[in-house]
Amino acid sequence: LHCHLIINYFIACRDFSASYNKGVGVKKIIISITIIMLIAMKILSLEHIGPPGIVGVFLAIDPITGFDYVTTKQNFLYKVDIQSNDWQKLQLELANTEEICAIDVYDNVIIVATNEHIYRSIDCGAEWVISETGISMVGIGLNVHFYKPNPNIVFLQVGANIWYRSTNNGISWQTLPYIASNHFSYNAESGLIVLISTEMIWESYDEGETWEEREISIIDNNFMITSFLVVDDLTYICCGFNNSFEERIFV
Repeated sequence: LHCHLIINYFIACRDFSASYNKGVGVKKIIISITIIMLIAMKILSLEHIGPPGIVGVFLAIDPITGFDYVTTKQNFLYKVDIQSNDWQKLQLELANTEEICAIDVYDNVIIVATNEHIYRSIDCGAEWVISETGISMVGIGLNVHFYKPNPNIVFLQVGANIWYRSTNNGISWQTLPYIASNHFSYNAESGLIVLISTEMIWESYDEGETWEEREISIIDNNFMITSFLVVDDLTYICCGFNNSFEERIFV
């Protein structure tokens, strides 16, 4: 966020300089100055939270308890009370070769996927067990998602294009059909669950038990999806970039 604001600050300065050199109207110059001041104020208002020296990587928010769970570059996991700025380091014991790759939480149940194992805690991270029953081959855990309308349903991606579904809150797993996607979203009101790639889309209305597949066409063939959101049953938003690192948004 800090880097993003600084980049926007320099963009605003560049636009102001261009406007000034071209002799455009006073109104546009005033607008440019205002934008620069607002961004500068935002940068100055940012403050560091958490223990000194940590670099945050992943964030999961428990919608029931309100606690945040933050993983760090050092492979630590913290339970965070934002109101009191209290950071509690959880005792998740990892091997030296392990890296935390994904995390999600619901009602004190935490599931953490590393490059070697899937861990589950039911008590806010006080105790952990490996939860891999039904997983045929453990690899890099790329995604884990509680389906919040029914948190007994959990989706897990292990390795490229291998998706699993749990119907018992992450205790055991069943393999889904082959789905070449890294991006998951859903519409809580209608129950629509969507997995998407740049060429295909997979949709389910029965909590992921069955899926319908159809082709899609994104104009930019080199587009790489980085984030995905289901707005409603007819509207999806994909964000990402192409080979030239130009940002794109498709709706």
